[in-house]
Amino acid sequence: MSGVRAQLHMALERNSWLQKRIEDLEEERDFLRCQLDKFISSARMDAVKDADGVLCRYKKILGTFQKLKSMSRAFEHHRVDRNTVALTTPIAELLIVAPEKLAEVGEFDPSKERLLEYSRRCFLALDDETLKKVQALKKSKLLLPITYRFKR
Repeated sequence: MSGVRAQLHMALERNSWLQKRIEDLEEERDFLRCQLDKFISSARMDAVKDADGVLCRYKKILGTFQKLKSMSRAFEHHRVDRNTVALTTPIAELLIVAPEKLAEVGEFDPSKERLLEYSRRCFLALDDETLKKVQALKKSKLLLPITYRFKR
């Protein structure tokens, strides 16, 4: 009879230990889910919404490009599409090469226009002299050697 009681006592202890283990694992799972949600939401929040964001992203990609010597790997590293960068490059180039021309273009208002339309206006504000500066900086790898096709 005492052998059965000892087995019952051991089974109850094992059961309580397993219950505690389950609680610990569930707590750890919830913590990891929370961490994953934070990572996923921060990845989604990287969307650029204004000219300063475009410039910041451009400079990050430029720095990575200068280290890796490959634009495609730099874009991949920052999880951004080449076309996305190419379409917003005129904004960054204007801000870097000729920030005084920004008054010509005007401020970006997200309620009135899309970033692409603002980029097109920035491209039209680039005159021949500024374009020559941009090309020289691209050749010396101080700007991304990326092309874009806006029509004048």
